[in-house]
Amino acid sequence: MLKFVRPQPDNMNPTICSALLNRYLFILLVLIAGCKKHNSIDPAIAGYRITLLQGDGQTASIGDTLPKQLVFKLAKDGQPNFSGYLLIQTFDCDGQPLMVKTPFGQSGFSGYDQLLSFWWKLNATIGQQSLKAVLLDSLQVPRDSVTVMANAVQVGQGWHTSGCLPVTSFPVTFSQLPSGRVLAGLYDAGYPYYSNDEGVSWHAMKTFYNQYRIVKIIATAVGEVFLSAVNTGVFYSPDGGQTWQARSTGLPVSNYNGSFFYTKSGKLFVSTNTGVYLSGDKGLNWHLVSFGIPFYASFWDACSLSDGTIIALSDNTLIYSTDGGENWSTNYSLSSTAGPSCLFADDQDNVYIGIATGIGLGYGLYVSKNKMQAWTKVYTVNPPPGFDNTLSAMTARNGSYYFYASGKNLLVTTKDFTGYTELAPPVPDNNGRISNAYIVTAGNHVILSTQFFGIYYSIP
Repeated sequence: MLKFVRPQPDNMNPTICSALLNRYLFILLVLIAGCKKHNSIDPAIAGYRITLLQGDGQTASIGDTLPKQLVFKLAKDGQPNFSGYLLIQTFDCDGQPLMVKTPFGQSGFSGYDQLLSFWWKLNATIGQQSLKAVLLDSLQVPRDSVTVMANAVQVGQGWHTSGCLPVTSFPVTFSQLPSGRVLAGLYDAGYPYYSNDEGVSWHAMKTFYNQYRIVKIIATAVGEVFLSAVNTGVFYSPDGGQTWQARSTGLPVSNYNGSFFYTKSGKLFVSTNTGVYLSGDKGLNWHLVSFGIPFYASFWDACSLSDGTIIALSDNTLIYSTDGGENWSTNYSLSSTAGPSCLFADDQDNVYIGIATGIGLGYGLYVSKNKMQAWTKVYTVNPPPGFDNTLSAMTARNGSYYFYASGKNLLVTTKDFTGYTELAPPVPDNNGRISNAYIVTAGNHVILSTQFFGIYYSIP
């Protein structure tokens, strides 16, 4: 506290007295102004409150969702029906923010506050992790925030989830490099992602050109990568994704949906709405394949046999080419009414085909061990109620076969085509098993993308 003493006119110059008095008054005004700013509440943020009611201090495995939801109370003094946004900010495996913004408004509100909940999925960082919840007003201006803490521990055997991808998206394609690195493309536009630890943690591959909607990624046995993006085209990397080159010259990409196939014989096929295009030099040059494949026909699951024969599906037909994909013929060993849904050839030239519709052949999986001359049924589809008989996405790895059974995309595996196992991650309900992509790694880990609950990976 300052104490002022009035100067005596008999022993002080009036000019000096006036200057000192002005100085004291200036100091007093500064102190008063400073105290007022420190002790007052900014009226722009007065009354906004966010409070955590449940969920702090929980423990879960890395990547898994915490056992209890986080519950937040949002309030504004004096306004029973205010609107705004709840912004949730967590972090990916590189420490970059992952954000979810949820609006709330007047509809259905009562009282002076609102409760909103959030399931927090941890990332792959062992130890303490943090989440920040921010209350935004209707103009998206931050008004108040609260920080939540959780403890992440190492995973063990069984199914787990990865928490390092954008929380609003999910992978639609996987592939694995010879190094063991797993690549993924997401449903929403973004960079490719990669995992060096069998799907536990994921990182954006920012060596890629841009953020596109990536539909398919194929890695070759020598570490090359082919990638397709919707309405953009095909890209090629000779070094596992470190550098990239556009390989779409000559392709009609304005309405390209990203469909392409790469065979063991080194042929690259792209299916567009104006026909099938072929490249024998890794996408440097393309030309339309017209004989045997009408320009309006579908084309999928192209693969090659050891003698160089290339097989594929086109509409309801099994087709093949003996000249590297330039000319195609129809294989008539199947019923003319059969509706094939998937095609796969293993390293022993056994050809597998899924039949989803048709008369004369029952729904299921068939195999031919004599170059598609005769077929034997090895699996009968038994779809859940409301789903079709489609089989798709067949692969083989480590002595086992895998495929999606039914339009619900339930992942099934078998070693001998006599016993079958459904690989079902522990999702909250059956609909959560609807999958968009899967991969079985060289280390025999299954990585499965679910439509509603992100990535599940299994540790054997």
